[in-house]
Amino acid sequence: MLENTKKFILFITVLLSVLLLCSCSSEKLQATSYKLQGDGGNEELQVDEGYEPTSTLQPPTSSPSPTPEPTPPLPVDESGNFTVYGCTFNINDTYVDLNGVEVTDNGEAIASMLPFMPNVETLDMDSCGVDDEHMAAIRDANPSVNVVWRIWFGTGGNYSVRTDVEMILASNSGGDVTPGGYITREDCKRLCYCTKVRFLDIGHTESLPSIEFVQYMPDLEVAILSMATWCDASPLAYCTKLEYAELCTTGINDLTPLASCTSLKHLNICNCFALRDLSPIYDLDLTRLWIGMYTPIPEEQAAEYAALHPDCKVNTDSPDPTMNGWRTYWDSELGMDVYDPRYELLRQQFGYAGVSGSPYSYYTNDPLYKGIKR
Repeated sequence: MLENTKKFILFITVLLSVLLLCSCSSEKLQATSYKLQGDGGNEELQVDEGYEPTSTLQPPTSSPSPTPEPTPPLPVDESGNFTVYGCTFNINDTYVDLNGVEVTDNGEAIASMLPFMPNVETLDMDSCGVDDEHMAAIRDANPSVNVVWRIWFGTGGNYSVRTDVEMILASNSGGDVTPGGYITREDCKRLCYCTKVRFLDIGHTESLPSIEFVQYMPDLEVAILSMATWCDASPLAYCTKLEYAELCTTGINDLTPLASCTSLKHLNICNCFALRDLSPIYDLDLTRLWIGMYTPIPEEQAAEYAALHPDCKVNTDSPDPTMNGWRTYWDSELGMDVYDPRYELLRQQFGYAGVSGSPYSYYTNDPLYKGIKR
């Protein structure tokens, strides 16, 4: 026990000596001798003369430098004004209007300034000469800003809309003085950039190969996609606000995606020869369901739907998708055909009524168009 006590005292002494040596960094230590007395004899700890610590802890001489604030990449004067593409803006602007201004750097300069414009709400780059992919990249990098540009579609070279439009009317493939032409697969990709559309009429375009673009239109309320070759309705599953749909005379073969369209009230699936099952939409509470006489839905399914939804008008005998009350009905009191109330509203939504000239989505009908025809 005594031997252990002596070792413990020795250990503590050594530790205290090391701490003392570390605290004396500016002076050489003199020879020191610690003599420990104990019952078992004397032990001596020698510290070499001239020992100097090799390193010491020094307090910081100054505070860390603050991270510098980022600076705008373009010169900004004391009032917050800057110039880009020959136009002057202020960093506090809410609307950046470059409509019709030639942009040759794919929008890099103005995109680099957006992070320094805390109040900006809209960047208008209609007809600036920047392609869809670069514009989409600017939009995706600035989700809080309404980034707007112009797309062109249709083989006729006349259909053109801004990406923030709420209505597209492109159902004139030919026959008009200035037809829009047919919709190609590349056109379908361009239409994906129009994410704010509420009313869409792109029917009567026999070549329409796909409706993939509607999945990027979450606010879509009206979709007229009739008389076309598309068959996959799955993009409609993303249109939960859809209230009116004309899908007649198409290749649609499955109604399952429509089960997600819980706001749907008016559905026309006449002349859809590949459609044989109505059961996926049994839970939809429709106001009108036009099956017509040629869509091969089993009679018992049509009857079952009618029993489940007694307030829904179910048509199974119309030879034409728009007949027997879909658009007009006979008013015996007036002695004439009158518009169905929903179709009358449709005429207002698309500008069919009270519009002089063509209401189609031609660039010549757009007062905001300032550029040159593509």
